[in-house]
Amino acid sequence: MNTTTKTDIIKTAKKIECKDCGKGIAMCNLRPCWGTVKDFKKIIKAGHAKKLMIDYYSNDKINNGEKIYFLSGASNHNQCSKADWNPKGTCIFLVNNKCNIHNIKPTMGAVMCCKIKQDKSLMHACLMTWLTKEGLKLIEDWKKMVNYVNKDDDEGFNLYDAMTLLF
Repeated sequence: MNTTTKTDIIKTAKKIECKDCGKGIAMCNLRPCWGTVKDFKKIIKAGHAKKLMIDYYSNDKINNGEKIYFLSGASNHNQCSKADWNPKGTCIFLVNNKCNIHNIKPTMGAVMCCKIKQDKSLMHACLMTWLTKEGLKLIEDWKKMVNYVNKDDDEGFNLYDAMTLLF
């Protein structure tokens, strides 16, 4: 995916004003939403740096299957750290079934709606922003800002959880 395509996909994504959307709330209860570097700069600027974690994604269709590291809202008490393998848990920003950063929520959360099926092109475009100098720098700056606690990528790996994903 080239830079122009990535930018066009992100710019044309329609932000949804969905009230009490079941799909959005279900996503927030399952795992925090993903977004662009620009999204997370706003979230950090708003004072939420210590409520974030580093997550990663790997798919053969982008970045030659290599892991892409990115910031997301924390879950499972992973603030200022790295997500567990296959992180499950409610996003730290979901309070009483409402997003408490609604006006600056990450792109994937802002477009989630129970009436629209999203394909992976937007998710991949958002993730590709993290492979830029700006994205890598934001992660490094965030690590210093929050006294980042490193842990292995697959810490918390559970074979039973992996098997349930397959079946």
